[in-house]
Amino acid sequence: GAALHFDSSQVNEALIKRSKIIHIEGFMFEPAGLREACMRALDIARRNEVLVSLDLSDPALIGRIKPVFDQVVSEYANIIFVNEDEARVFTGKEREEALKDIYGMCDFAVVKLGEDGSLIETSETVYRIPSYRTDVVSTNGAGDIYAAGVLYGIAAGFRADRAGKIGSYISSKVVSQVGARLPEKISIRSVS
Repeated sequence: GAALHFDSSQVNEALIKRSKIIHIEGFMFEPAGLREACMRALDIARRNEVLVSLDLSDPALIGRIKPVFDQVVSEYANIIFVNEDEARVFTGKEREEALKDIYGMCDFAVVKLGEDGSLIETSETVYRIPSYRTDVVSTNGAGDIYAAGVLYGIAAGFRADRAGKIGSYISSKVVSQVGARLPEKISIRSVS
């Protein structure tokens, strides 16, 4: 709830300028004050060649504010994350076809498929990222930590398939427990 009190005057321009990637969740674009803050952050990122990552967050949200997402995607997004329901609502298409449409709007498109892994398209190549099998306790936080893993991989300069596997691996860790945060540091050395 604290984010509802965040406004554009609190956007840290110096921090954004030093970043490789800025990631914004779609829910941040619904309340008007937060939307203004996001747009200011996006303008700073664009002026400073910082990659912009966007997660569309929820099919119902897309339905409510699709014109906002259309603008943000067309003017700012380098990286877009959606799950298959969000992909369907945003593009009207399924899995691979939705991925292709979304990739036409950005440089790095991701469609998360839950236990079926994910699809990534970048540099006109489609990568099928497998899921890591685990005993699922709770899916809370899985999409967010998946995005964090992928973005870590991109920022570290890894290939898209390795970045996707990192995201898949760490999301398998978070779904095997209660809570959206991992209790300890995770080694990705074995993820190839």
